[in-house]
Amino acid sequence: MASKRQKNKKGKSTISGTESLTMKSRLSAQALTPLIKSVTSDFEARLLLQDSIDGIVREAEAFVSYLYCMTTPEKRSKLLSSYRQFLKDMITDVDMVLKKK
Repeated sequence: MASKRQKNKKGKSTISGTESLTMKSRLSAQALTPLIKSVTSDFEARLLLQDSIDGIVREAEAFVSYLYCMTTPEKRSKLLSSYRQFLKDMITDVDMVLKKK
């Protein structure tokens, strides 16, 4: 990943770069851990669910990192707009699954 930890004026480590752009999604994914543990007692099922969530976070972080390392601001904006629509479509799919219950 292109981001790095930097030291602030007091010498404490801070998060910079693309890592700060994906912090909210990372925290949301971490908040799912207790829910995953509560929905199944089967270790393999919990591991599969947690790995799936972790994979989604890693892919999103990598995508954002690549955008900031490899593209111009104009191209980045276009790609992010398309990525945003992709994520909206995924949310629509999830909403449809929830409505079927």
